[in-house]
Amino acid sequence: MPDKSDLSLEESDSHAVSTFTPTTAESPRSSSDEVVNPLDYIAITPSLGNVDAEGLEDSFLTSPPTEALETSLSDYEYHALAMNEVEESSLSTSLQQSEPSTSSSQSADSDNSGGDSSPNDDSHSSHGSPPDSDDPSSESASSESEDSDDGFNLNPPGLYDILQFSDNCSKKEAMAMVLSHAMRHNIDYIGLINYFTVLNVMLGRRYFPCTKRKLWRDLKKKSTGMSSKELCKDNQILHHLESKKQFQSFLDTPGSAQLLEYRETRRKVSEHGVEDILYGSAYKELREEGQCLESNHNFSYSFNTDGAKMSINGVNSLHFVFVRFNEVEPRIGQKLIFLAAVYVGDKEPDFHVLLKWFVRECNDLSTTGLLWKPDGLNEIRSTFHPTVCVTDAKARCCVLNQSQHNGHYSCTFCNHVGISILGGPCKFPLPGEVRIGREQRPFVVPECEPRTEETTRQHLIEANATGEAVQGMKPGLGPVFNLQGFRLGEYCSPDDLHPIYEGVTKFHTTLLVTHCNLNEVRQSIVTNRMKAVKFPRNISREKMDFSQRAKWKGSQWRTWLLYLSISCLQNIQGFDERHIRHLSLLSHAIYLLSRDVIHEDDLNLAEEYLLRYVVLFQEYFGEENMRFHVHMLLHMVEATRRWGPLWAYSTEGFESWNGKVKKKIKSPSCALDQVVDRHILTALVGRFPYDLILSERVKNQLEAMWRNEKVHQITHLVDNVYLLGRGDVRNTTEEERNILLNNHGYDLEELSEYKSVSMRNRMMCHALAMDDNNCDNSTIYTYNDMFCDIKNIVLLNVRGREEVGMFVNILETGDSLGTAHHIVQMDDGESVAGYISISLVRCVAIKVTVGNVTYISPPANHMQID
Repeated sequence: MPDKSDLSLEESDSHAVSTFTPTTAESPRSSSDEVVNPLDYIAITPSLGNVDAEGLEDSFLTSPPTEALETSLSDYEYHALAMNEVEESSLSTSLQQSEPSTSSSQSADSDNSGGDSSPNDDSHSSHGSPPDSDDPSSESASSESEDSDDGFNLNPPGLYDILQFSDNCSKKEAMAMVLSHAMRHNIDYIGLINYFTVLNVMLGRRYFPCTKRKLWRDLKKKSTGMSSKELCKDNQILHHLESKKQFQSFLDTPGSAQLLEYRETRRKVSEHGVEDILYGSAYKELREEGQCLESNHNFSYSFNTDGAKMSINGVNSLHFVFVRFNEVEPRIGQKLIFLAAVYVGDKEPDFHVLLKWFVRECNDLSTTGLLWKPDGLNEIRSTFHPTVCVTDAKARCCVLNQSQHNGHYSCTFCNHVGISILGGPCKFPLPGEVRIGREQRPFVVPECEPRTEETTRQHLIEANATGEAVQGMKPGLGPVFNLQGFRLGEYCSPDDLHPIYEGVTKFHTTLLVTHCNLNEVRQSIVTNRMKAVKFPRNISREKMDFSQRAKWKGSQWRTWLLYLSISCLQNIQGFDERHIRHLSLLSHAIYLLSRDVIHEDDLNLAEEYLLRYVVLFQEYFGEENMRFHVHMLLHMVEATRRWGPLWAYSTEGFESWNGKVKKKIKSPSCALDQVVDRHILTALVGRFPYDLILSERVKNQLEAMWRNEKVHQITHLVDNVYLLGRGDVRNTTEEERNILLNNHGYDLEELSEYKSVSMRNRMMCHALAMDDNNCDNSTIYTYNDMFCDIKNIVLLNVRGREEVGMFVNILETGDSLGTAHHIVQMDDGESVAGYISISLVRCVAIKVTVGNVTYISPPANHMQID
């Protein structure tokens, strides 16, 4: 870690992340003559001298042989011509015509034998001052030169300065940045290879691969575990990627051991709260004595299978099998997704074939395991065990070989019979007497019994023996029947995206628009209220149009249900108040199940609210609207008890990879190969920010690249809290000094003020520092249940200890909005000035203004971001 006093500050950007940039950057170097990895220890410099390639055999990005290294710069003009660039001779002629005075400088530079030129060399005087020079005369001369230019060209004097590449950037770091840039912006292989060729021309050496074949050779593609294609049927192809080799590759990555320590090093907010999948009852059972996860060296994973159309009007579809570790921090685990299998075809895949090789490998991983060295010295054996299968209802039935979700006995978690009304899809009314059909004949829905591992497995065996479905289980053992350690039914969990947000929330909203006669005028009122909301940065700032709700994505339906619906539907003419109270039951229950910390009282309240919601749904909209998704709400609390908050096993994270993979397809020809190759590269670059060999500067740049943000430098780091912007040292005001002295016992005359702060990947700033009109990060929610507006972000020196805090206005809040207790009304009374430590800040709050009334709510968690 560099010295804090040795940090430079660059101009910040509104969409920025934090990173240290030392004035003298560090990069890894070998302490001995033995070169372990040429990418780690050979720095990129503009030197034209030979590079010692001894001992660099077929390793990652190995330098070419010595005779190839002796190739002069002119040999690389062939590659430039391949990219439609000009020849050196024509370029030289153009330079001489446009800038005659540069010839002497270029001659002087050539005498340096390609060595690094100093900024104070005479050569720079011939070319003019560097672009960043503060010399007023140079600015004037540059301005005059620009005024005298006749056209759009490359003739400004500053462009003739000789480039000086950083001698602290290794080949591996350069390769990592180029690959990350290519994957982030979906650059095809031609563009990627051209990018590398440009760097080779600039550096005067063939440091980087200049063909696709050499790229894959240098990246050791053969070690990824990609198997040959398996032809299922006509126009159906399956690719299997060995999970075992992918896991091994991850374990061998520097820094993987630290990532897998999350289970032991995670700091809980509440001792008895459920905060992750690691604290669900099902996972705790696996950690008990004698169970598979008793040892800290053994790990578990969740897996998902889902399909997606290759194009809107296309016939072929893609199906994937993804795997994700549970013992990695959720934010990081989302980037470390493994692709186990991919299928492309014009029909639905046979799930027995799709999962056949995956199940075999999983059994091997849970029994034999893998050997690796967490500390780099001592070899241990780790086993990997399946936990929750994260799928939508359709795929879950295929995985278990069960009736589809609109058929009889199609619930995975209970034996609800399902009733077909008017010959259509089955509905799932509450137990009791209902009237169905045109004749309204009575029918008694029996009480439902929960399914268990034993009953599910028994019904599959009976169906396989008799050839007839038993309690919804079809003949033939399911694809995961022989998956060791996987408890059928119990380890298949409902997610939140499909049944709640895209299912019940969307369906309920549609029914409300019809029942309450929300015409276009009234819908426009709702839209205007929604567009006036300024969300925090981590929630989508795209303005939502209520009339265009049919095109909303799952994340937008989540925002609507949890934060917007109850407040934006207030006082709409013709809207029945009972329907708002009804919807608020669902809103608050799902909010409780989606929180970052869930207590037993929260689970009990959510269970009560969801039962009341389902009962009223049947009463208000009738048995004919009791769809499968409404029934699934009754199983959400039990799923949360077993596997943690809803976001911990949501399909949303996996489905985001569906979109990423689809974007990699550049041509319908050989689409499967493109998907696999591109995913291999994407998975590789996803691990770069956690590679211990890469410098912090490069890793933070890669993080910013994937988050589509620009990097600006931080000026201070205190206990993993990043202070952003220029720190202004000033005297404390009388009000600030009184607050610190009376409330905290701090007698301080001086402090440093900053415009914004980032903590746990969330940025907070005061209102005056915000330069994005579409977001609001100035209101916070604390662990002691206070809402505050940020006035100043400060760094205090308290008896030799640094403390980051905020001077705030503590907001007065009133009653909650009906049964949606997470949404409260702000009072009009004066706020109270105060000071809070940054450790008390829980999240950035959301404010919704309707007329003269403002409602405020904290986000449920900081994991589900758009």
